[in-house]
Amino acid sequence: MGNLSPLSDTRFSGEYMSSIGAGQPGSPPGRVKFPSLYTKFDLDRMYQDPDAPMLLESFEAAWLKVGGNEDIPRALTTTSPNDLDVDNWKKTIEYFQKEEHKVASERNKKVCQMQTTVNRGGLYHKNYKRSSVTCIGEDRINNLPEDLVDSILERVPFEDAVRTSIISKTWRYRWTEIRALVFDKKFSKKFAKNEAFGHNEFIKIINQVLTLHKGPILKFHHHIPNMSVDSFQEVDQWMLLLSRNGVKELILTSSNQHYELPSYVFYCLELTKLELENCFFKPPLEFEGFLNIEKLLLKDIDFGANLCGTKINLPQLKTLSLYSCTNVYNFNIKATKLRNLTVIAYPDAMFATLLSNLTKIRFFYIDAQFLKMFTAENIPKWFPHPVNSLRHLWFGKFQFGDLDQLHGALCLLRNSPNLKTLTMNLEMEPQADIGPASSILKSPNSLDYKLCRLTTVEIRYLEGSKPELLFIKLLLAHSPSLQKFTIKISRASNVQKRLEIAMKIMQFPRASTKAKMFYQL
Repeated sequence: MGNLSPLSDTRFSGEYMSSIGAGQPGSPPGRVKFPSLYTKFDLDRMYQDPDAPMLLESFEAAWLKVGGNEDIPRALTTTSPNDLDVDNWKKTIEYFQKEEHKVASERNKKVCQMQTTVNRGGLYHKNYKRSSVTCIGEDRINNLPEDLVDSILERVPFEDAVRTSIISKTWRYRWTEIRALVFDKKFSKKFAKNEAFGHNEFIKIINQVLTLHKGPILKFHHHIPNMSVDSFQEVDQWMLLLSRNGVKELILTSSNQHYELPSYVFYCLELTKLELENCFFKPPLEFEGFLNIEKLLLKDIDFGANLCGTKINLPQLKTLSLYSCTNVYNFNIKATKLRNLTVIAYPDAMFATLLSNLTKIRFFYIDAQFLKMFTAENIPKWFPHPVNSLRHLWFGKFQFGDLDQLHGALCLLRNSPNLKTLTMNLEMEPQADIGPASSILKSPNSLDYKLCRLTTVEIRYLEGSKPELLFIKLLLAHSPSLQKFTIKISRASNVQKRLEIAMKIMQFPRASTKAKMFYQL
């Protein structure tokens, strides 16, 4: 069809009207509106039917849907809709004659070739199936790359990954090849909402999954829920299965009684990440260490009294986190590549060998109780040389009234010449004697070293005691590169006291001209 000629604002071109046969006497209406269809269908007979207007309207709608071009020029002769002016109506009609619309119309025609029945302005195929619905004849979901599908399934909750089996036949068993199986706390809580849920049902679900699973399991996250159990035989069997499937990431937590790790776990030599919570850690005698592990987190772990002196070789370990473990006596960990170390709630820990590996550590998060071990006799043995690699230091539950903690903190600061950030969470011990701590901090030799690289300091839960203020004054005077000092004052103090604390700190001299003080009152 050729392009439309310019049209006036109020009426259509007479030449164009005559070209489509409008107003020609004696012309059957079917010949005028559908000249190309007249040779194929008996349109004259259709117009003789009493219901001709309704039949014609349905016929025209169907023909337009499959790309009929005869309806486009006819639309120009039609009065524009009430809420659309003539100009916009012309532009709308002209759009249907553009090449892009013709291409789309031709494409839709191919889609409709398989459709045979007119159904209220739409077309419906009698052999329609859900699996045959496609977008422009192309099945994009079933043709996704396998790596992309695996990545998607590993990022959604496991129960949702299983539900993808209803998408199509291609997806029916894709979930059985997932390389990451996550049965965490969220998973167990969802099943616990069911009143019929119990130990047997939970074990049965995981057994079925592992039975149907195909291929390697690179990540396994399992939480043992709080339920009555006589033994952990099923869990032991799962650990055996994992040791034979090249698992690289194992996360095992328990809300139940302590779970004793079977020997199979210590033979998962391809592990790169291991997180354990509420377990007994008793490696076999021949165990020498995990050679590939890079991240190790141990929480509420009981190492047992017979582990004393056991050497654990972790040559690739970069991050070690230890929380509230017991029976840790001379726990011998050799980790020459250790970069991040977290030690929380270890009143009985003796990490002499571990601390000898601090020469390359960059992040050190330490419970203040652990600082008590930094006594005058231990410091020369543990820190014969400065820890030049240390960049970030964090003290938790620090009490200025405890002199052992204060000595340990000052020792670490003296031996960290390249320290950049310091964070302290304070904890005020009720009725603590703060006199000795104040005397130490007043001494000119309390910190006989400039913290030349320190740029950021944050002290939280400040009570405004004399030792706290003296320590802040000490840091400001010994940090020539300081840029940001943030103080979060304890909410236990009233507003007036908070303002008084801030006014006192603002009067302290600063070694850095760029230091900015931030207060969270």
